[in-house]
Amino acid sequence: MKKRKIALFLLTAFLCGALPACAGGSPLPEEKTGTLPAESAEQTETPETETPPKAGPVRVLFIGNSHTYFNDMPTIFGEIAAADGREIEVKSVLKGGWTLEKHANKTDECGEQIEKMLQEERFDYVILQENSDMLMSTAYYPTRYEKAVASLVGRIHKNGAEPILYSTWGNWLEKNTMDTEKTRTLAKRNTAIGRELDVPVAYAGFAFMKVYSDPANRIKLHYTDNHHPSLYGSCLAAMTIYATAFPDSDIRAVPYHGKISEAFAATLKNAAYEVVKDPAPFLEG
Repeated sequence: MKKRKIALFLLTAFLCGALPACAGGSPLPEEKTGTLPAESAEQTETPETETPPKAGPVRVLFIGNSHTYFNDMPTIFGEIAAADGREIEVKSVLKGGWTLEKHANKTDECGEQIEKMLQEERFDYVILQENSDMLMSTAYYPTRYEKAVASLVGRIHKNGAEPILYSTWGNWLEKNTMDTEKTRTLAKRNTAIGRELDVPVAYAGFAFMKVYSDPANRIKLHYTDNHHPSLYGSCLAAMTIYATAFPDSDIRAVPYHGKISEAFAATLKNAAYEVVKDPAPFLEG
C-alpha cells in the first residue's frame, strides 16, 4: 500500500490578534452579528491566472473560523483520509469570528494569504465555512454573503479545485436538543447559493441533528459554551465533509476513531453517511 502521508497544515487563526497561531481546542471569540464595511469590486474580482499543474497527494484547503479551528478539525479530516488509504495534505486559513466576506477581501490579512495560496499552490478541494451568526443576519445575508461566496468560488475554480460549503449548526439547548430552526436556516442559505453556483454542501449541522434525534444518545456534540463543537462534534463535521468530498468512499467503513471510542465513532459515521446520502428530509423538516 502506498505510504500514507499527512502534511502538517499551515493554520492562520487568531483570537482577535491575541494569538499568532492556533492552539488546538482553545476557545475563540463567539461569532457575533453586525455589519461589516462593504468591499469594492476590485477587492473581490477574479484574477486572470493559469491553473497550477496537479500532481502528488490530494490537497485540501480549509477557510473559515472557530467552527473549523476547534479541536484541530482539518487535521482530523486528514487522519480520516489517511485511514481510508488516501495520500493527503491539508492546509487552513482560519480566524475567530471571520466571515467569508473578509476571507474574500484581498486586502484583509487572511484574504491576502488565501489569494497568495490560490495563486501559487494547487488544491483539489477548498472547504468554505461561513460565520453562522452573520449568515443569520439580514445586514449580511443575502447580498454580502452571496457576493463573497461567488468571489471565492470563482477563484477556487480558476485554481482547478472543487469548493465545498461547510454548513454548521445552532446552539445546544439541553440533553439531545439543539436549535434546529437555525441549523435548517443555515443549511437552506448554503444550499441556495450552492445550487446557483453548482457547489456541494457538507451538512454537518444536519448530522448533529441526526445524532441528537436518538433519545438514547450519550454524545454531546457541542463544547461547554453550547456553541462551538466538542471533540465529538469536530469529528462528526470532519466525517461529514469527508463523505461529501469523497462519495466513492463509504464513511461507515473507514477504520478511524481517533481519540474517541470505536462505538461512538460508529455512531458519528452512521449519522454522516445518512445525511450525505439524503439531506432532503432535514431540509424539508
